[in-house]
Amino acid sequence: TVRLVPDETYAQDNQWNKIFSSYTDTLGGKAIGKRKTLQVLLDGSAVVSHTNKNFYTLFDSNGKYVKEFSVKQGGKVLKNLTPIKGIINQNTFFTIPDNKGNIQCFDFNGTLVKTLNLNYRVSDMVALNNNKIAVVGTSSQTTKHRFFIALVDFNTNEEKVIWEHFVDRKDLDINFDPNIEFIDNHIIAAFPTLGGIMIFDQNGKLMTNEKISWVKYLSVEEQQSLIRKEIEDLKNNPQQRIDPSIDPQLYKEKVNEWIQKLESKMRQISKPMIEPAFSTILKTSADQLLFFEIPEKVGENRFHVWMYHRDGKFVGKYMFVCDDYDLSITPSKMVFFNGYIYALQNLKNAEGVPLRLVRFRVIGL
Repeated sequence: TVRLVPDETYAQDNQWNKIFSSYTDTLGGKAIGKRKTLQVLLDGSAVVSHTNKNFYTLFDSNGKYVKEFSVKQGGKVLKNLTPIKGIINQNTFFTIPDNKGNIQCFDFNGTLVKTLNLNYRVSDMVALNNNKIAVVGTSSQTTKHRFFIALVDFNTNEEKVIWEHFVDRKDLDINFDPNIEFIDNHIIAAFPTLGGIMIFDQNGKLMTNEKISWVKYLSVEEQQSLIRKEIEDLKNNPQQRIDPSIDPQLYKEKVNEWIQKLESKMRQISKPMIEPAFSTILKTSADQLLFFEIPEKVGENRFHVWMYHRDGKFVGKYMFVCDDYDLSITPSKMVFFNGYIYALQNLKNAEGVPLRLVRFRVIGL
């Protein structure tokens, strides 16, 4: 068991209700305030991104609030900023693409350096050490849907596709996007639904392609049973899924259409299917990868974790436990740095805004 213990000396005396006042923000009736992401700089300072806000929040290496800062070009503040995704060249932030495919790149003072552009949907990005960014993208064609990994040159915006996979559009209920990381000058692409790991060098040459050892298969009967349960839940508890803004009669019709699609899908099942092997991956300070299995119960504060060593072997299975916080384990909210885990997490039984910037000591890993 690995226990995450908050470092009580970190981020003291911050006014969280004020700093994270946007925690209660909504957009179109949907909560968006929780969609904050974290980056940790080489000196241990931290930057938090806020959805639908035109600023970022800076904390020093002790977790003390410093300031909010915007991005400027020629003295003008840029609007419609997206969350910071990573750091390239050790001194330049880059954001996730906006709805036009623009990636804003700016220095630690908030001065715009350049804008990159991609003309497809992006699900993951990671900076390499050769002025390139590895990008997981998807695009639609007439009858197929394309999943791919490309290397984007930071200097020229040129792209090089190093892997691609085509799927019939009718099969788009399965997500083939990999999670990617960069470790020891290698790109690691891990596929939850394909149950595999591909390793490329930083120029995109495929080095290895292997299956995850703990992959489980769902039989035809197990798949059908899961769909039957979903249908029964829809029939018995439709009010649990009602959006207050939707007309009840229209919603009822939508539920019936949903049930018909599920019944059709159930009839088409003819072969075993790989169960998603993990929910996310995190890179440790020691350049190892942690593969987090999907919890058996929704909201469960215990996570089974497989450690993947840089030599290509899984070296152990662990359970993450935290008494003080409800863990949300995702690379956007948890960052390993110098033996600690820096994180954006909800404090249990907090008064006011529960979100905290916290530094965990990792006991037992």
